[in-house]
Amino acid sequence: MKILRHALCALLPLLFTAAAHAEPYPSRQIQIITPGAPGGSLDVLLRIISEPLAKSLGQPVLIMNKTGAGGLIAVNEAARARPDGYTLLFTQAGAVTISPAMNQLQALSILRKLQPVTQVSTLSVLLTANASVPAKNLRELVQLAKERTQRLSYATAGNQYSLTYLYSLLFSDRAGIKLLFVPYKTSTQALTDLASGQINLMFDASTAQYPEIVSGRVRPLAVFGKTRSALLPDVPTAAEQGFDVVQGEGWYGLLAPAGAPAAAVHKINSALLEILERPEIRARIRQLDMHVSALPPDKFKTVIEADARRWSKLIADKHIAEGK
Repeated sequence: MKILRHALCALLPLLFTAAAHAEPYPSRQIQIITPGAPGGSLDVLLRIISEPLAKSLGQPVLIMNKTGAGGLIAVNEAARARPDGYTLLFTQAGAVTISPAMNQLQALSILRKLQPVTQVSTLSVLLTANASVPAKNLRELVQLAKERTQRLSYATAGNQYSLTYLYSLLFSDRAGIKLLFVPYKTSTQALTDLASGQINLMFDASTAQYPEIVSGRVRPLAVFGKTRSALLPDVPTAAEQGFDVVQGEGWYGLLAPAGAPAAAVHKINSALLEILERPEIRARIRQLDMHVSALPPDKFKTVIEADARRWSKLIADKHIAEGK
């Protein structure tokens, strides 16, 4: 009898585990961790897709904003979570491909703790100038920078952790010019100084700069992305102006802890791909001047790994993490 009782006790955990695995996914609330601050573009985009995702999956979706350390707080928390499909990470490119390298970590090692689910959208970078800067396009800007004895000053949306800063380096190298980087705590402060003429140039998303462009205080010069901005269709890309420095674009996407059930990843990806085809969802994303990409896990993985190698190399070559 004792032997039978011990055998039953030993079997119970296995039975409960089997029962848990037999449950259709999802059977309870899903939480999505994001490094985006409430009200920021990352948070807004997540909320656009999270409501229809919850309806599609038949379970509530809870958003957890975990800001700080260039996104690494959110990334590490998601990577440590149980890989059961109930904790996910919604992030921008920088948190998993730039911030690790800036902290002298290996981005590819961090990515091995996560697995791609769906790339949702991409975002281009817009270069603008204060209206008093005489340049009307990139060629005129480059000529002006070469003629001036004092360097043209510029800011980016974010510090050296940001994609916008790395794009500024790519452009400077490609153009053969030297610009003066002026760091700001917030892009709002930088944009205020750009509009007032305290600095000359800025690399940022078009949505943030659009009101100042409409006011005439700021002039758009080029889009650093594969396509033109929906908000500013008359502004040519850098490549169209002969400065092909595009090595990728900023992206936003959903990842899961490595080892998450394939069935869960497939179900979430399938739901998101359907949601991203809806005209009303695509329209709301376009209002953020983003392009819907809707990449499945395998193609998303290729993009992430290519970005991680590219930005890690640039950060190492330029000694950015060392503050040089």
